[in-house]
Amino acid sequence: MDQREIHIGKHFWTARTFGTGEHLLIALHGFGEASNSYDIWEEAMKNDFTLFAVDLPYHGQADGWQSGVIGPEDIVDLIEFIKADQASDTFSLAGHSLGARMLMATWQRLPAKPVYTWLLAPDGLATRRVSLINRLPLWARKGISSSIDRGYPFWIQLAALLHRFGLLDIFSLRYMRHHLSDKQKRHRLMGTWLMLPHFPVDRAQLLHTVRQGETGIQLLIGKKDALIDWEGITDWLKKWPASNFYELNAGHNLINQQVAQLIRSVTMNKSRG
Repeated sequence: MDQREIHIGKHFWTARTFGTGEHLLIALHGFGEASNSYDIWEEAMKNDFTLFAVDLPYHGQADGWQSGVIGPEDIVDLIEFIKADQASDTFSLAGHSLGARMLMATWQRLPAKPVYTWLLAPDGLATRRVSLINRLPLWARKGISSSIDRGYPFWIQLAALLHRFGLLDIFSLRYMRHHLSDKQKRHRLMGTWLMLPHFPVDRAQLLHTVRQGETGIQLLIGKKDALIDWEGITDWLKKWPASNFYELNAGHNLINQQVAQLIRSVTMNKSRG
């Protein structure tokens, strides 16, 4: 993979690229990941795709992100920049978890629609433990994040106490210990937390758009994904077109060889047709 620096307005992005194929694919990773998560796709895709995997704010080479909170318009600018750089009018998008959430909030703002938008285990459809976070206004998030950053030992101790009394599950306790005990990880968590309200997910609108049959949005979910509230999404999934849905025998991480081969197969079949 090669590394590229992209400067758009006040924002600096870092992207890893591979391949020389005619199909441009722009990929966004999930929370706690980085652009190198997509390195595993190189062998399967390098001959047919040109892939740009971008480090999201507070992640990877962008861990020192200080340019403020971004929104969907910044993702649109990034996609349009890469398209212009590659002189490509046709393109596809892929997003995993947080990256997929950002694409869901951005897709309809794009001047030209992608051939395919691959949503891999997207955050925001029915993600466990984030419903309260999503309801908090930005000012409340800023206050809480500042308090956590200054007094993180107290918050870790509070989490342990809540767990002892059965008010917090073990996953959440381990999550807080992992992400709050390290300064860089706190910066990533707090920055992402403040960013989420700018990328809302409208499940009803997304479903309506897909059911119109004029979009290449593809939904991929691992049936062993413990982060999904399956009861909260069952009825919604029944209405999603079967031709645009893949339930894989996997957990949350869908950046793997199976998905790379699937994307390649579907894309190449369309180009031949």
